[in-house]
Amino acid sequence: AVGAWVIDAACRQIRAWLDAGLPMLRVAVNISASHLRHLQFVEDLRTTLQQHRCPPEALMIELTESAILHIGERSRHTLAALHELGIGVAVDDFGTGYSSLAYLKLPAIRTIKIDQSFVNGL
Repeated sequence: AVGAWVIDAACRQIRAWLDAGLPMLRVAVNISASHLRHLQFVEDLRTTLQQHRCPPEALMIELTESAILHIGERSRHTLAALHELGIGVAVDDFGTGYSSLAYLKLPAIRTIKIDQSFVNGL
């Protein structure tokens, strides 16, 4: 329920900025891996986007590296549906776990956020 509220608030804010004549900015929203397994997640997201007339490309879904590491077949379908909808996925905290670089080839993944602990001292 909290995730849906945050997505709704983000879409509402994006619409307000666009209506005020501001350029489109991408807003990132953190979600848990359980959202990806929820059967209605993509449909609820689509409804929220339509309700607020929010362009899908203005929304970025963030998942932690550990969430990406443990995705199953249902979650892969959800990621593919997000990609088809035009919503990008960011992998957050990359470098803190042991995920395979192969996961970065998933079409929905557009952004990698490297964890600060991974790059400190470079």
